Amino acid sequence: MNCRLLNFSDNHYATESGKIFKIGRALVCKNGVTRLYKSKELSQDITKHGYHRVNFYINGIKFKKLVHRLVLETFRPIENMNTLECDHIDGDTHNNDLINLQWLTKHENLAKKKF
Repeated sequence: MNCRLLNFSDNHYATESGKIFKIGRALVCKNGVTRLYKSKELSQDITKHGYHRVNFYINGIKFKKLVHRLVLETFRPIENMNTLECDHIDGDTHNNDLINLQWLTKHENLAKKKF
């Protein structure tokens, strides 16, 4: 399983198959006891448009991110990715495998959906 840290978080990583994890860590409590936390796969919910989404916190700030976009941003970052859309090549919004995802312009994505 190939995995990489998300571009904006040192505590979360994505896999090529579309799973998002929180990295395990050790925390020292106020009483001096060290607690170990295992890596944990984040649960995914489905948006009303059928896309998988994860919710997580970084430094107390809640983020809601689409899984297919996280996978592409992590494994295939390109300079202008903020202006592009993520496309599921096979049209299946539940298939967030890296090989099924590509960057498209809004125009290209709309043209593809018309077929």
